[in-house]
Amino acid sequence: MKIALERDVRIVCLDVLMDMSKKSDKRPDLVAIAKRAKELRGKITPKAVCTDLINRPDALAAGERILIRCQDIGILDDKYRLTEDGIRAAKEESVFIPERGVYRIWCTKDSLVSQKFLRYEQKNDGPLWAHFSRDSPKKAKGSPKKKGKIDKTPKWVRDLSGKELQVYGTDEAVRIENVEDKCRTVADAEASLA
Repeated sequence: MKIALERDVRIVCLDVLMDMSKKSDKRPDLVAIAKRAKELRGKITPKAVCTDLINRPDALAAGERILIRCQDIGILDDKYRLTEDGIRAAKEESVFIPERGVYRIWCTKDSLVSQKFLRYEQKNDGPLWAHFSRDSPKKAKGSPKKKGKIDKTPKWVRDLSGKELQVYGTDEAVRIENVEDKCRTVADAEASLA
């Protein structure tokens, strides 16, 4: 005999300004830096980048800029030593690339769902709380166009900061670096995992 229990799971949909890193295997240049640093006992120099990787021994400024970019994404520290992310990049041949933006995220607090973060999509329709309507004759020029109430981001969503998560139902890995304090609750979103 087989018994199947079913219940609805409450899903919250929010538009949030946050920093999210997406795992990418399409940056062999950054992986090469991490691998070379690992070969050099965990530390790399601009000169090593220029001579070993880009074959331009006199382009130290270019080597320096490349290493600064590696610091920005977190695979090197401020002394050009590999971080945990850098060691992982060398091993897995992929890096987390950070992006700041407005994301629509679907989350749940349901105890039967193993992770709170379910899915996301990046919004490209302007800043979260700066939607303006110049066409409306009833409002003064530059006054806000109401597109949903700005709320305080729930603590359980802000607590996702610093966590690496798998997007529900996919192999995609993301890391939420920082979630801002304000969000917009999306009331009419298709809050479904199907």
